[in-house]
Amino acid sequence: MSAVHRHIPAHRPPGVDRRALLRSAAWTVPAVAVATAAPVAAASNPAEVRLAFDKPSYAGVSCGTISGASLVLTVGGVPASGREVTLTLAGGYQFPDGTTTRTVITDVNGRIALPGIAIPTLGGSGTITALSSGASTVSAGLNSPAVTTRWGLREGRNFPSGSPGTPPWTAHPVTVRFFIDGTNLYHGGELFDTNVTKVVGGTSPFGVMLPFNEWAQYLKGDTWYIVDGTKSFDDTTLAGTPTTATPLTLGFLLDGTTLYFNGSSVDTNVTKAIGGTAFGASWVQYLKGSTWIIRDSWGSVESFRAPATATAVTRNYVIDGTTLYNRGSVSATGVTKAIGGFYGSVQWMQYLQGGTWFATSSDSEWAPPDVHGAPVTATPVSLGYFLDGTTLYWCETPVDYGVTRAIGGDSGMPGWWVEYRIGPLC
Repeated sequence: MSAVHRHIPAHRPPGVDRRALLRSAAWTVPAVAVATAAPVAAASNPAEVRLAFDKPSYAGVSCGTISGASLVLTVGGVPASGREVTLTLAGGYQFPDGTTTRTVITDVNGRIALPGIAIPTLGGSGTITALSSGASTVSAGLNSPAVTTRWGLREGRNFPSGSPGTPPWTAHPVTVRFFIDGTNLYHGGELFDTNVTKVVGGTSPFGVMLPFNEWAQYLKGDTWYIVDGTKSFDDTTLAGTPTTATPLTLGFLLDGTTLYFNGSSVDTNVTKAIGGTAFGASWVQYLKGSTWIIRDSWGSVESFRAPATATAVTRNYVIDGTTLYNRGSVSATGVTKAIGGFYGSVQWMQYLQGGTWFATSSDSEWAPPDVHGAPVTATPVSLGYFLDGTTLYWCETPVDYGVTRAIGGDSGMPGWWVEYRIGPLC
């Protein structure tokens, strides 16, 4: 205390009282004494728990990951280790395992290095919220530029047909204007039915001049339904069809190795079955033993012999390794990709042979488009349409970009079509 006393006069000058001397003495206390008093003020509420993100918001781009974010927990202003903190994400943002909530523990410095945060496909705004026992909830913003998306539809020789509707972005196309999102069936942007567990779709077998008379056949509960997208005819149920069956095409389903049509068994020991529409009817082509059989909704049954090891491509056509067969005859060799179908009663085939795409037609009056220049790396979607990565081609010409889902089909004259989604797919 001698350092303090050295600055206080031994004799009080006239007119200076004791309080003034004490005030003067207080300003002369060494800095070290003030410093030791600071923790006393900070610890005035030793039980106060606080959470704080290192930033008020975090940003990234769609389909990316926000990383490097952190959070600190303090008790009475002192970082606290071993404390549980519950994190919750909103706005479509997720943790790497697909969850939106998880509990984490602070480290020795009271810090939590947040796990990576997956940004949703379409971007947009969200939040991350933190909560711990005794603390007020705190939040930080999550931001990503919103992504422009749309559904596209083209028909025939690259005729844009506008949008097939606006179903949820996560939906999968079933056929023209029918989509399935989880167990919800949509027609365009309208919810058509719920609790749908199996579905197949197609376009008009009812008349060659109705290219977009779309239909869907689906299972809801223990009942199979057939519906018309235009609602121009009454819905039909397929009583007697097992719920364990797989739908092939309109009216036809396969349960194990038993083939059903409109609720009745029509054949057994069936394998490798596909279905489609043509000639104003639905049809199936399947392998029974060593014989390929074609059966249609008019009751017609045909058969042909081709390798039993082959895979059905479309009606009349199978591919065995790299050999393409039309019924029992070799149609082409060295084939690595193939797709086929009908526009009305005209059959078409499109296949990659060597480094060149070819398209053929069963009727010279309805010649197919020239596909020779289409990319060899592309996947055929429908007649003349190819998807190469995320670029949609009409023959050799790119017609749309950023395509992440696409299906194709045909009906009418010349009613082939492609329906697709533009936008990111994480």
